[in-house]
Amino acid sequence: MSLHDLYRHLWAALEPGELAEIDDVPAPRGPDWIFGLTDEIGLKTSARVLDLGCGPGDQARALADRYRARVVAIDPVVEQLHHARAAAGSRPVLVMAGTMESIPAAAASIDLIWLRDALMHSNDPGSTFRECSRVLRPGGHLLLHTAYATARLAAHELELLEADMSVSRASLDVARVDAEISAAGLEIVRREVLGSELAEHYELADGLGGRALVRLARLERHPELLLDRLGPEGFRAARGLYHWVVFELMGKLSYRTSLLHKPG
Repeated sequence: MSLHDLYRHLWAALEPGELAEIDDVPAPRGPDWIFGLTDEIGLKTSARVLDLGCGPGDQARALADRYRARVVAIDPVVEQLHHARAAAGSRPVLVMAGTMESIPAAAASIDLIWLRDALMHSNDPGSTFRECSRVLRPGGHLLLHTAYATARLAAHELELLEADMSVSRASLDVARVDAEISAAGLEIVRREVLGSELAEHYELADGLGGRALVRLARLERHPELLLDRLGPEGFRAARGLYHWVVFELMGKLSYRTSLLHKPG
């Protein structure tokens, strides 16, 4: 591109009223869209749902309310389990300690597994999907929502995410994950590539992306000061999270939501 052509468009790209074509595209889907995939299953009120990697329990609570089902919420982090129990209230949610690779549930006892934003922490996705297949009843489903690394993610950026976010490169590799799904006897019946849509949604809703970017810039600009204020663990957790959000918006990470089925 010549300098003439560059400066004919360059400053216009920063003006709110210019280049409206970029904004005139379908709006990004929000997080509630994900429930639409499991709505199609037609769960009965007697169904058992497993929230695998439940975190603070928001999803387990939503699943119990939405489907009037019995929910088992599992997470390996003790603090998260305390939050999940508080979030459940009087709902039929059983909160238990456990991991994705060793699920404390009987074989063929679960109708739906909800695995959202947790697979990236599994160092052995093969074991995770074998366990999921074991506890799913024949005809049961698994909702998998997770991010994968794209070709844009540099090697040193992947290493930073491994160190700061405790993610596994094996679980960020879409080809490997798909192979492990198949090896576990599960079938992908529907898949949606969201890419950066959720990050765009949260940016439009409350400025999450911009906030992450500015805070990341400040972490890089004053590392010694903020390391002292946040402590080593807090500093690395913040740095990892902010990189994650920015990488998602830049297309270095791409989210996909898949509905899996256990034949039977």
